[in-house]
Amino acid sequence: TPRPLSQPAISAPLVVSPTAWRAPTRSTASNTNTTDASNSQRVLKSVQGLLNKLTVEKFDMLSDELCDLLTRDIKDTTLLKDVIGLILAKTFAEPEFASLYSELCAVLSTRLTSTVLPFRRLLVEQCQ
Repeated sequence: TPRPLSQPAISAPLVVSPTAWRAPTRSTASNTNTTDASNSQRVLKSVQGLLNKLTVEKFDMLSDELCDLLTRDIKDTTLLKDVIGLILAKTFAEPEFASLYSELCAVLSTRLTSTVLPFRRLLVEQCQ
């Protein structure tokens, strides 16, 4: 029989199942790959922004900023290869600024000479 509209429906209390879906939590121990991926995206976005701003007048300031960013945030060669790819893509897309990007590579090559970040070797590998 249909119940009248004025009476509330009687319902049983909700029981939480042990296998119920739960929203994922952000724990650094379990999401290191996600954190690394977001860090990589952040670094690449920052490098792209600096490359977009690069002019002859701002070269010294932005090259210093780029060197600081790379030494601070890049821990492996995979991300450094992506950064070199961005620089090369920018060079091919804007040939009128090729000399500026080559000067940037020379600066990065002298400042990133550690064994952890072999900039010159990776640059030569990608150019071949």
